[in-house]
Amino acid sequence: MRKSPLTLLEVILAVSLAAILLGSLFSFLWGTLRANNRAYELRAEILSRHRFFLRLTHMASDRLKYEILDNPSRLLLKYENREDADPNFRGHLTSLLYVENGALLLATWSENGERVERLMEKAQSIDFKTVIKDKALKIVVNDVEFPLIL
Repeated sequence: MRKSPLTLLEVILAVSLAAILLGSLFSFLWGTLRANNRAYELRAEILSRHRFFLRLTHMASDRLKYEILDNPSRLLLKYENREDADPNFRGHLTSLLYVENGALLLATWSENGERVERLMEKAQSIDFKTVIKDKALKIVVNDVEFPLIL
């Protein structure tokens, strides 16, 4: 008995099924990759906010005095820093918290020098509110509030 070759219809069906399966597979992989990228971005944003909050609470624990400056909105901080990896930035420090070029920056001056730290990326706006008769300060960055008890 002679075996008949594949007909054109069978070939078209096989190619169509393979294309549907491969399209579904690549669509699933693309969606997974996008979800992983978004999760990575959210994780980086949360870590940035956490680092900023930790830095603020560290400064507030060292006899923090502050002054809110307007136009543009900035915060002048004076505090005593007892712990720092750089020995030039221990003792009485003056810092300025402000937004520039889409980043939240903390410029710090000591008797021995100055430095600028990038505390948070993608910061578009910053606002400060004094709460409870100068006993607490609310810092609002991109509509996210960071309370600070003084």
